[in-house]
Amino acid sequence: MRPLILDHADKMLNQSGRMKLSRYELKESFHIDDGQLDGLSTQECFVLGYEYSQICHKMNIFARATGQTVHRSNVDRLNKAAEARGHAPLKVTEIPDEFYCQISWDTKD
Repeated sequence: MRPLILDHADKMLNQSGRMKLSRYELKESFHIDDGQLDGLSTQECFVLGYEYSQICHKMNIFARATGQTVHRSNVDRLNKAAEARGHAPLKVTEIPDEFYCQISWDTKD
């Protein structure tokens, strides 16, 4: 899947009171298909996006990691992110919680 790029120009006042434009870009697809987030609140969507960003950042730094607690609903997206970074498929460990699980990743053999 090709990364999704969004450009957004936002008018903001700088310290001198003049308008300046800020640009925002989405650097990577979140691997979300239409309708996946339907029924979730804005806050829940933010939490899933933040978690995705934090785990992807760790995947960029660490070749291996264990015991990362994540929302179950993010596992498929994070698995695609791991694959895009050259990691082996995620290992999912069940924990006694209906909303969370733990993931681990490693390099491909």
